[in-house]
Amino acid sequence: MREIVMRLSTMKKAEAERVASLLSDEFVNAGRKVTIVIYENCVDYELNREVKVIALEQKYGKLRRIAGLVGDIRSICRERNDNVILMPMLDAILSHTAAVSALSGIPFIAREANSFESRCKTLKDKISYFWPFFLAKKIAVQTETIRDFFPEYLQKKICVINNPVQIPSEEWKPQVCRRAVCFGRLFESKNFPLMLDAFAIVKNNIPEAELYIYGEGELRKDLEDKAETLGLSDSVFFPGVTEEVASAMRNAAVFVSSSDYEGLSNSMLEAMAIGMPVVCTDCDGGGARWAIGDNERGLLVPKGNAEKLAEAIEKMMIDREFAYRKGISAREFCRELDPAKTAARWLEIIKKMD
Repeated sequence: MREIVMRLSTMKKAEAERVASLLSDEFVNAGRKVTIVIYENCVDYELNREVKVIALEQKYGKLRRIAGLVGDIRSICRERNDNVILMPMLDAILSHTAAVSALSGIPFIAREANSFESRCKTLKDKISYFWPFFLAKKIAVQTETIRDFFPEYLQKKICVINNPVQIPSEEWKPQVCRRAVCFGRLFESKNFPLMLDAFAIVKNNIPEAELYIYGEGELRKDLEDKAETLGLSDSVFFPGVTEEVASAMRNAAVFVSSSDYEGLSNSMLEAMAIGMPVVCTDCDGGGARWAIGDNERGLLVPKGNAEKLAEAIEKMMIDREFAYRKGISAREFCRELDPAKTAARWLEIIKKMD
């Protein structure tokens, strides 16, 4: 059997890293050797003791960086007699992996977690984006919507594999508070300005409402300024990254996502897994649409529409019985995303490459 070599930048608390930690544990339980190769020696997750972690030294100057990384990965594969399968977990690492595969013939599974339509506006963009996928043995995507973005001749390689999520024993309970929470890097794709516009409407109708935006990123100062401009400084909070995601969710009334494009949000799934009511935009990538369905397991609103987003948030805050029913349905749905079941789908692909 080939050893699985998963590749990430780091193992800090983040979405791809959480998926890697869950899958690596299940791969080991299934009898596979697993190595995780990272570029920054930081591991925030408790990994299976059988999982080997290799942190590459950042010893290269800018001009030699890519060649150096390719060389390092190639050396790791040689140490294992090239009897490996490469699994890059981030698209930023995909081109390095494709280069290693082209030089050595080692198979790799490409993974696309997001909608990329907005990143491929020109022919140059498309060539730059798609070339690694031509070299991949298989391509794993999170939703059928993402699959359909690919050219037809690449869709033959694609398997739809949803993100895994663990079901905690403790369920969310309806809250008296009127607090909304959201989680994510403070980047453009998350469209937190829309969140603030929607919350300004909510605040006008529900004066005691609060919004907690957990995360860090380049737009933090802009978002803080916008909140102040909207008169929300006393009710919108930016606590940064939290280690206590489950606690933050259980002490809130509703989870909200305002993304413009995203695959299958891990924070949304974590909220659904504890039975918390969720409100999400119908963003490119289709993850929220797939998970929520026809509003059976939460409320889905058009992306970019602050009024509809506010209306859905208010509904979840005010009608606690309605919110609780949506949360129960969401929790049951997430049982099919058990890490063991998700890993089994990955292993079906991997076994065909042994």
